[in-house]
Amino acid sequence: MEEEETDYKRIREIGQGGFGKCFLVEDKNQDEYVEKIINLENSTKEEVAKALREVNILQSIDDCYYITKFIESRFKNKKLKIFLEYVIGGDLQKKIYEQKKIGEKNYFEENQIILWMIQICYAVSILHENNIIHRDIKPSNLLLTNDNKIKVTDFGLSTTDNQYVSKTIAGTFAYTAPEVLDGEKYDKKVDSWSIGITLLELCTLETPKQMKIIRTLSKGGEISIPNCYSDILKKVLKMSLQLEPKDRSTVKEIFELVRNYRLSKLNINISDKELENILKKFSRKNKNSIIKKNMKIKLGIYSGEVDQEGKRNGIGIYKNIYKDVYEGEWKNDKSEGKGINKWENGAVYEGEFKNGKYEGKAIYKYSNGDEYEGEFKNGKREGKGIYKYSDGDVYEGEFKNGKSEGKGIYKYSNGDVYECEFKNDKSEGKGIYKYSNGEVFEGEFKNDKRKKGIIKYPDGKTENYFNQNV
Repeated sequence: MEEEETDYKRIREIGQGGFGKCFLVEDKNQDEYVEKIINLENSTKEEVAKALREVNILQSIDDCYYITKFIESRFKNKKLKIFLEYVIGGDLQKKIYEQKKIGEKNYFEENQIILWMIQICYAVSILHENNIIHRDIKPSNLLLTNDNKIKVTDFGLSTTDNQYVSKTIAGTFAYTAPEVLDGEKYDKKVDSWSIGITLLELCTLETPKQMKIIRTLSKGGEISIPNCYSDILKKVLKMSLQLEPKDRSTVKEIFELVRNYRLSKLNINISDKELENILKKFSRKNKNSIIKKNMKIKLGIYSGEVDQEGKRNGIGIYKNIYKDVYEGEWKNDKSEGKGINKWENGAVYEGEFKNGKYEGKAIYKYSNGDEYEGEFKNGKREGKGIYKYSDGDVYEGEFKNGKSEGKGIYKYSNGDVYECEFKNDKSEGKGIYKYSNGEVFEGEFKNDKRKKGIIKYPDGKTENYFNQNV
């Protein structure tokens, strides 16, 4: 058994391969992460350099939602341990398998495929902007969140790009570009090919036959997909699956095509009146700033103030491919200052932002009817606040890292009142529980349960309490 890190608790093994093993772990706040262990005991200098390169790449890309977030790395006893965010929804390979099991010709909806392609291409284009080639794009390396969004992962075969890289063969055969298989020099466009093959698999639900595809293309044939899909997906396949790299589109070109197509179907253009109202609402400060209207940027469109470099600076409106909307202040292309986020599912955040994240005082109305009014830090509830549940329960007190932590009062809809210390969303420490029938427990709590204390009954009687199982 591998030695555990003292500040992480291992839950279970979730994968293994030539690199080593992966474990699901949790920290002291019970937040879950992935621990990837690479055993370098008998490794060559090249293998060690490769492992360290993966860490460097992960560290350099920390501002893209669609790329697995790097937490930290540690090197001990000739083992490299990389800690990453845990993505709960499995991977795209599993999703394809599950879709295929439903029955013959039960294909994914085109809109879903387009959304996935936008997310994949956006993430990979960010890598390319940072001169990184992934080299192993495939469904099993595309994780899914619980709301069905993509997270690109596994940078073990990634490399930096200096226009053309060496003839090193890397990747998974079925998704690898022809020039790599032929031992030729190659560039970022190898990822375009892999994305095309991944799209083909999403459309057909069949594992691609690489050599058959290459033979078909070499004879001037076209790669076919089910008739239920429109020309946009066929165009993406044609752009990405070209035998000659010079004829193949870049990932950025593919991204812009599918993003623009999605935006054209949503009809979410921002009217002049809409923009005028927002500029007034948020007290436009620089009347001489440049105004751009319906500018396509990242995953949506923007109308509002920009600087000389075209970055969002000032007041503006942003609508994305999911129909989510942000209205408010911007700084250096990120939401900063006062603003309102409105999600398609009905959730609304109104308050302060910093560097693109919730920071400061705000009101967050959740889509399930819950409401939080209080302080945020780094995108999470932190500080003093009030959380009102849709069922009538109310928690008022301190929060940390998104969870109730510190002193607080929990008022149940049935009249019970819980006044004590909280840790990780559970009662922990000294406190008082007042029942609606007049009974009172005063003492210590652990893991949301009474541990020891005194029970005071409505008739005046008292009883010592001790729970040895807590």
